[in-house]
Amino acid sequence: MDSAGKGVWDCFDTPTTPRKVMRHKAVSHADPAQQLRDMATMVDLLLEKGFLVAADQDAAVEDEAPPPPSPDENPLRSLYIHMTDRCNLQCIYCYNQGYRESTDKLQELDMDTLQQLLDDAAELSVKSVVFTGGEPLLRRESIEAANYARKLGIKTTCLTNGSLLTRRAGEAAKAFDQIVVSFDSWVAEENERIRVGCQPERISTGIRDMVESGVDVTIRPVITKHNVESMAGFPEWAERELGCTSFQPALCSPISADDIGLLDFLPSLESYRQAKQGFKRALKTLGKGNKRELPTKTRTAQCGAGTGMLSIAPNGDVFPCQCLHIDGKAAGNIHQQPLESIWRTSPVLAQFRQERTEPFSACHDCAVQGLCTLNCRAIYDAFRSEEKTFTDAMCRYAAVEIEDQLWREADRLAALDGN
Repeated sequence: MDSAGKGVWDCFDTPTTPRKVMRHKAVSHADPAQQLRDMATMVDLLLEKGFLVAADQDAAVEDEAPPPPSPDENPLRSLYIHMTDRCNLQCIYCYNQGYRESTDKLQELDMDTLQQLLDDAAELSVKSVVFTGGEPLLRRESIEAANYARKLGIKTTCLTNGSLLTRRAGEAAKAFDQIVVSFDSWVAEENERIRVGCQPERISTGIRDMVESGVDVTIRPVITKHNVESMAGFPEWAERELGCTSFQPALCSPISADDIGLLDFLPSLESYRQAKQGFKRALKTLGKGNKRELPTKTRTAQCGAGTGMLSIAPNGDVFPCQCLHIDGKAAGNIHQQPLESIWRTSPVLAQFRQERTEPFSACHDCAVQGLCTLNCRAIYDAFRSEEKTFTDAMCRYAAVEIEDQLWREADRLAALDGN
């Protein structure tokens, strides 16, 4: 056995699983993706020869879940407040469109209710509040509520399409610690095609105003077949024209069965891979990096939904997360019950914390399932009946993401070794 093999073997000195060992060892290798493939062959051989536990025993070790966290063990850390279901754009991939169309758009939290909600959040030691929608800046109360939250020592973030930043530039700069702008392309025609009704130059002006005011601004492009070819040029343009090189790129992906048609907006796998590589090179040339870090979540780790975060709908309904605004998942309503009471006593949240959502069948044999960006309860619940359609389309893109994550972690470890 060579040194690499001995390193793998030593990892089995304590109870663990082949999958965890493979993830641990791969990130420190010169070629993480190839290392995963080589190690999978080795682990299969060890299992075949009986040196490691059988697959069913292995699954039992890995699937042994810790007891569900209580509200005191996992305090509420972040709150999403959907200020409105109204929006002034019509994005082709909007994940919340179905819920918005089924609710009364005139049901919105007034300022007294928002202040009480934020007081309750501060009592629960909430660290951050995200103001979202719809488009939150359609309501002046978003600015007022954010100012109130900051007085309570709570960090504030605004998720916006950027179209109204110029109108509220001075106020927004004082109210929000961070502004995340959904801006899909530096090519005006592409933006207009994806975000129907947007005015790219107006959004650009708003971003520049925020950057010049010293606000932490992050651009969040959603990658589709309509903008994938221009993605590599985005960082250089954004630095030159906007003074911003902070990005949170995301692949267009459905989060409910009603949105399965969004799969038609996926770019080709090769164009996506090339866009990711070009985007990374561009940021490296500028001496920057995007804000996506290597996830530490594993298969047995607890999702933050309902255990560390909650999401408040405009009508006051409380949900485990912003991707689960669906029938049957409402834990209560702040018009009828204080936030702290909902957090501590809601039967819906108690059940949500105890349940472990079963991953897709394809996930069970995946060595890097714990790193997968699709490892999400909302996705598992939504696509159970469309599992094969979803995994056939999305797993290959997730593999590109995972490979990118492993390379970034390898770069980080190499940098640490250099120091």
